[in-house]
Amino acid sequence: MRAAIRVCGVLMVAALIATTASAQTRTFKPDDHYRLRSAADVRVSPDGSTVAFVERFIDAQHRTRSYIWLLTVADGKSKRLSEEDANDSAPHWSPDGKAIAFLTGRVGTANPASTGFLPTAFGSGLAVARLDTGKTDVVAQYTVTNHPLAYQGSAEQIAWAPDGQSIAYLSADDGPEGPPGDPKVITRYGYKSWSGMSDNKRWHIYLVTLADKRTRQLTSGTYQDHSIAFSPKGDEIAYISNHEADPDRVHNYDIFAVKISDGRVRQVTTTKGCEYAPTYSSDGSTIAYLAGVRPLTTQESSAEDTHVWVIPAAGGTGRQIATSMDRRANSVTWAPDEPTLYFTIQDHGSTALYRAGADGSNIVKVIGDAGSVGDYSVGPGKLIAYEFQSPSAPAEVFTKQAAGAPKQITKLNAVLLADRDVSIAEPFEFASFDGTKVQGFLTPPLKREPGHKYPVILTIHGGPHGQQGPGFVHKSQVYAGEGYAIVMVNYRGSSGYGQKFSDGTVNDQNGSEWKDVAAGLDYILANTPYLDADRVGVEGGSYGGQLTNWGITQTTRFKSAIPSAGISNLLSHGYLIWAQDYTKVEWGGRHAWQDDVAQRMWQRSALAYVTQVKTPTMFIHGELDQDVPIQEAEQFFIALKQVGVETVLLRYPREGHGLREPEHVVDGMVRSLAWHGKYLKTTGTSNP
Repeated sequence: MRAAIRVCGVLMVAALIATTASAQTRTFKPDDHYRLRSAADVRVSPDGSTVAFVERFIDAQHRTRSYIWLLTVADGKSKRLSEEDANDSAPHWSPDGKAIAFLTGRVGTANPASTGFLPTAFGSGLAVARLDTGKTDVVAQYTVTNHPLAYQGSAEQIAWAPDGQSIAYLSADDGPEGPPGDPKVITRYGYKSWSGMSDNKRWHIYLVTLADKRTRQLTSGTYQDHSIAFSPKGDEIAYISNHEADPDRVHNYDIFAVKISDGRVRQVTTTKGCEYAPTYSSDGSTIAYLAGVRPLTTQESSAEDTHVWVIPAAGGTGRQIATSMDRRANSVTWAPDEPTLYFTIQDHGSTALYRAGADGSNIVKVIGDAGSVGDYSVGPGKLIAYEFQSPSAPAEVFTKQAAGAPKQITKLNAVLLADRDVSIAEPFEFASFDGTKVQGFLTPPLKREPGHKYPVILTIHGGPHGQQGPGFVHKSQVYAGEGYAIVMVNYRGSSGYGQKFSDGTVNDQNGSEWKDVAAGLDYILANTPYLDADRVGVEGGSYGGQLTNWGITQTTRFKSAIPSAGISNLLSHGYLIWAQDYTKVEWGGRHAWQDDVAQRMWQRSALAYVTQVKTPTMFIHGELDQDVPIQEAEQFFIALKQVGVETVLLRYPREGHGLREPEHVVDGMVRSLAWHGKYLKTTGTSNP
C-alpha cells in the first residue's frame, strides 16, 4: 500500500510542477531541488596538497546521497574516492596523509539516528582508504542511537591516533532501560527523540587497531559520550559528556578525558555551564573548546551564545578568549603549525571565519564575505579550505592561501546555475517599535517592470536563536522567479547581534520579536515602491511557524499563511517536546506549573486568540515530529475549522521536525506556491 501511495504522490507532484513552471526557463523551479548539490566536511591533507570534501546530492531515484572527493590544490583536478553505490561522509586524513578514514554505507541503508548534529552516518561502517595502494577496507562496525544531541557544539565522531595505527570512533550501546518493548514501559524523563521514542542507547568511545581490526571499548555508563579529540601524545582522548545525577533532567556538558592504556576517566572542566567540541593544541598542552557560562541551559535552541575558551589539558580554570566579540562563536580549531585558533562567528546574517592567538590577541577576520562559512579546515602555512554558501549559489568548496584572495575550487552546480538567474538578497535596517535597531533582508522579484507592484511573502526563521541572511535559499529563488518579493527579519532573539539581542525571546515569546517582524514589514513596504502592501502572505518553520500562527491572530493584513512545524499552544507544547528543558529556560527558569507561568504562556499562545483569525491557513507538519509535535498543528487546524477560517492540514508521513525526504520537500514547495498564489492572485499557480 505504501508503494502505491508513493507513486500517486510522485505523479501528483509532477502535475503540480507542470502548472507552476514559469514560461521563462531561467527561473528556479521546485523540482530543481533534485538537481542542487552542496559541499560539506571539508578537510585539508597534512601537507596541504589535497582537499577532501563531501558532495551531497539526490540521485535519480530521489534518494539523498553523499560522495567523498579528493581535489588537488595546485591544479584543481578532482577524483572521486567513493564507490558508485556508496554513501560516504566525514573524511579524516591520517597523520601521514596516506590514508583517509570515513563513515560508509551502501545505497538504501538507513540511518534512523541521524540528528544533524554529528557527521551524517549512512550505514554503520568505519572505513579506511589507503591512497598509496587504492585499497579501501571497513575496519569496524558501529551502532547508532536516535538520541538528539544538543544543538550547540556536537563535534567529531572519528579521531586518528597520532601514530596512525588506530582510530577512535563512537558507537552506541544499550542503556540499562533496554530497548522499548510492547508495551513501551517509560521510566526516563527524557524518553523522546527527534522523531519517536528514545531507543535508550548511549554513545560511547571505541578504539580499533588497524593492523588486526581489534576493537576496544574505552568509555561506558549511562552517559552520552561524544565529540572526541585524540591528544597529540596519543595517551588520551578528550570528549564531551554530562555526568549529572540525571542527565535527562539537567543539561550540563563538561570536558572529560579517557586514558588509552587503562580506560581511566578524568574530568577536565567542572563548571555549571556547558562545554562543547574540545580540540587539542599541536603540542598537547592546551584544549580549546566552545562554552557558555549560564547554569541553566537547554539541549534545544539556546539563547546563550557560545564563545571560544581555552584550558590547560591537565585541567584547571578555563579562560575565554576574544572577550570583546559579543557574537555567537562556533567551529573552533587550532592551526596545525602555530598556537593560533580559528573559529566562526555569526554576524548580521552571515557567518565569518576569524583567527586569534591562544591568548586572545591579534583577532583577524579571515573570511568575511556576505554569506556563510560552514565546514572548514586549516592546513600548513595558513592554507584554509572551506565550505561557503554565497548569495548566488549553494555551498561550494573554496580555498584561501595566507595572504591571497578566496578561490572557488568546486562548481557543483555549474550546469544548473548556467540556466538560472538568481535574485540577490538585499540587507536593510530599521528602528523597531521601541527604537531597537533590527536588520532584515529583501529578495526582490527576479524580473520587475516599471510601474508594476509585486506581492510579498514574509518568511520567518526558526530557532528562535538562529539567523537569516544573504546566503542562497532555493525556495526564495523559486518565489522570486514567480514574481514574489521575499522579506526576512532577524527579530530580537536571533543570533548574530549580541547576547542581549539573543535573549530577546526569554520571558517574552510572541512579544517583542513579533513586533520586530511587523515593524520590519511596515518599513520595507513603506520604502520600496514596487511592493504591494495589499498582497502579503506569511510563512515560517519551527519558531517561524509559531510566529506565523501568532501573527495571523494579531492582524488581518495577511492574505495567506503557511505555518510549518509551528507551536500554537505554548502550554501544551512544553509537555510534549523532546527537550523538556527548553520551556523552562525560555520562561525564566520556571516550569509551567510554577507561579503564573501557565497563565502567561496561554496568554501568548495563538490558540487563545483563534477568533481573531481571518487569514486562510495551510499547515505543514511531519507526523513523527517530537520537537514540535503535530498536535500543535492539529489543535489550531481544528480551532480554525470551528471559527470558519479556510484551512488545510498537510501531514507528511515518516517526517520529523521539518521535511527531509526529497519528494516531500518538492511537494511542500509546490503546494506553498499554489496556496499563496490562490490568495495573492499571482499567475502561474494552481490550488493544492
